[in-house]
Amino acid sequence: MPWEGHFRPLVPLAHALAKRGHEVAFASAAAWEPQVAEEGFALLPAGVSHAEGRERIAPYWEAVRELPPEQRRPQAFATIFARGHAPAKLPDLLDVATSWRA
Repeated sequence: MPWEGHFRPLVPLAHALAKRGHEVAFASAAAWEPQVAEEGFALLPAGVSHAEGRERIAPYWEAVRELPPEQRRPQAFATIFARGHAPAKLPDLLDVATSWRA
């Protein structure tokens, strides 16, 4: 699922790797292609749209928000990422990992 905070921190590393001759691509939702192309990289479509991703994590997010502040962070990872984000992207990532040859 595309998020600025996941993509932008990786851009300097991607540019550094590309400068050293490595082929670099990003795997993300197809709608994220303009941002990836703007940085000069290919997009390997994987995962769901931002809107669909938000729908998938909504029930988990609501449960996490009900917790005391000190319990939110560990539960957010365990529920929002592990039950919402990861399953939404994993099948496509497996396809990309087995088919893309850098």
